[in-house]
Amino acid sequence: DPRRLWKRYVFALALILGLLVVSHGASYYATSISRSDAKLINDSGRQRMLSQRILYFSQAYVQKRSQSDLKSLTQSINEFEATHSKLISQTGISPAARQHYFRDPNNGVDAMVRRFIADARTVLIGGEVSTAALERMQLIGTNVLLARLDQSVTIYEAEAQNNIEAISIVQEFSFFAAIATLLLEGMFIFWPAHVASKRAINKLHAQTKQLETAHKAEQERSAELNSLRFAAEQEALHDALTGLANRRHLEAELRRRCDALGDASDGIGIIHVDLDRFKQINDSLGHAAGDFVLQSVADVLKATVRNDDFVSRVGGDEFVIVTNSDGDRETLEAIAGRIIAEL
Repeated sequence: DPRRLWKRYVFALALILGLLVVSHGASYYATSISRSDAKLINDSGRQRMLSQRILYFSQAYVQKRSQSDLKSLTQSINEFEATHSKLISQTGISPAARQHYFRDPNNGVDAMVRRFIADARTVLIGGEVSTAALERMQLIGTNVLLARLDQSVTIYEAEAQNNIEAISIVQEFSFFAAIATLLLEGMFIFWPAHVASKRAINKLHAQTKQLETAHKAEQERSAELNSLRFAAEQEALHDALTGLANRRHLEAELRRRCDALGDASDGIGIIHVDLDRFKQINDSLGHAAGDFVLQSVADVLKATVRNDDFVSRVGGDEFVIVTNSDGDRETLEAIAGRIIAEL
């Protein structure tokens, strides 16, 4: 049923979204692990360099007592100690790294580094104690400590390589799982959906032709109804004989013009026209002649007034003209005079 295709598409989209999430998660995890491994390798390698800097500046400071050597030595000690603390307190430290740093409470890397740092700070004090501390630093700093720090770098490099291999396996599995999922979706979701959609489209084409025929007939009917409605509106607002506005239209026009009045100088002029002896025409010549007279009067009124004046028929032989006026009675009398003269 084509109406149920959306369920298949939702399921397929959910699978694709799941694959994207897994792929993105794997990439993010790989990036995080690689960045963390690189940082550990860099920090452990920097420890080797810092240990030698500390040893060099310690010797220089004992010999020269230079303030620049003191500053460099202090800075190197602080950085060496901070980096070591970060390495041993990292979250999720590996068993190999933990064993390397803490396997021997007295001669492990952690204990050796702390004694090295303590001796380096003793050098800062000066005197005979600094000479003894420097000798101890030289004893372990040039061989034993440097070798242990090299082992730290080796351990972190090996862990990084293992992580890369594990991540590669996960990425390959994700890739082949994505390929298999897409193939299964194509076989069991998209192809059946395509067949069902094609059948539904063919059926819709047939229904569309029927609807087009019905729509065309409806348009013709709608045009006819609009024409009838327009005629009804015209008939409701206009006099059937003369085509002028009727009484209802006149009342609406008066309300509109009154609402539109501005300051006190604006106004409305109304001229009422009544035909004398019109009844005699009807009685002597018949109603056809009377209708002809009314139509002629309507033509005269429309031709005589101004463009913005409103002409209406309100009774048998009564007409009303509405015009904008500023209170000038002479203008209205002039219009009335022209109407009488024309009639």
